[in-house]
Amino acid sequence: MRHLKRLSVFMIPPLVLLIGGCGGGSSSGGGGGGGGKTTTVYLAGYTTSPSGGTVVAEEWQLTSGSSTATATALPMPSGMTDSQANAIAVSGSDVYVAGRAYNSTGSFDAAYWVNGTATPLSVPSGTRGLVYASGIAVSGSNVYVAGDLPSGGAGYWVNGTVTALPMPGGRTGYSEASGIAVSGSDVYVAGDVDANSAVYWVNGTATTLPLPSGIGVLGVTGIAVSGSNVYVAGNASNVTAEYWMNGAATTLSLGTDPYESGARGMTASGSDVYVAGFGVSLTGNETAAYWLNGKAWVLPMPSGMVMAYATGVAVSGGNVYVAGYAEDRTGNYTAVLWTNGIATTLPTPSGMAQSEADAIAVSTQ
Repeated sequence: MRHLKRLSVFMIPPLVLLIGGCGGGSSSGGGGGGGGKTTTVYLAGYTTSPSGGTVVAEEWQLTSGSSTATATALPMPSGMTDSQANAIAVSGSDVYVAGRAYNSTGSFDAAYWVNGTATPLSVPSGTRGLVYASGIAVSGSNVYVAGDLPSGGAGYWVNGTVTALPMPGGRTGYSEASGIAVSGSDVYVAGDVDANSAVYWVNGTATTLPLPSGIGVLGVTGIAVSGSNVYVAGNASNVTAEYWMNGAATTLSLGTDPYESGARGMTASGSDVYVAGFGVSLTGNETAAYWLNGKAWVLPMPSGMVMAYATGVAVSGGNVYVAGYAEDRTGNYTAVLWTNGIATTLPTPSGMAQSEADAIAVSTQ
């Protein structure tokens, strides 16, 4: 399934968000800041040209009190022709976006943007190949980016310095990184090995996550840390969404009708864990949803759309914000933000035809 792919995965670094519990109140625009404060929702993803031949990394912002988001194309790194944003984090007034950029030969490099300025990420000396950035976190003055290194290995960068992550238990093959979180001096990276094992690393030490016998992993899609608890989201080979809390697995579903489910982004607030994703019914309809502590909340279909997918989730001040996209009957897709269940279609810039939001962060100041 296209929507279970590891591309565009997202994890919200809990240290860079001002987060609260899930509330039942509704809000318009970017949600209420409360106490005279302003809440801004940041989303990252990409837009495509009418022909589909050009892909551009995009950032959207929606501020409390406003009903319309602003869209900003992220500058193309030097020598590149296409780009895609996969993760976003906010620290103070600074916005950090991680992704990748392509050149005309079809190879791509990892990069991150700080307030719109692109920084290519280096790879280990003597290596070449495709490089991918999938997660970003900020702690103090340090910027952490997770991704894939050349020759099929998971790794992460700290302020541009790369560290390759070891295979667990002496295994050989390939590994992929899909999210990163930082808590104190500890760095957590989630990923998978040989497309059949879910793994997370803490300061480079790998832990393999359990699954029922005979079940593998289609992909790991995010990680979050809250207190002493480590949460990892992913998708099992029997096409069900999963999350692990300290190694214990929970299967996520939308009930009896949907026969498949998929997990994308996640976050944690206190003892609550949120996972964004979707369900697929027996008739093939795909519906955006998020799970709160394992309980499913189906998100309404935006007007004129027939399928929808949630890709990231953030919470702040009692409000739940979900990023994603929706498709119409012709297969065209549009980026969407749900705020406490109310859908807002995000603008597609002039000259571009389609859009997808794959990551979300919230800041209240």
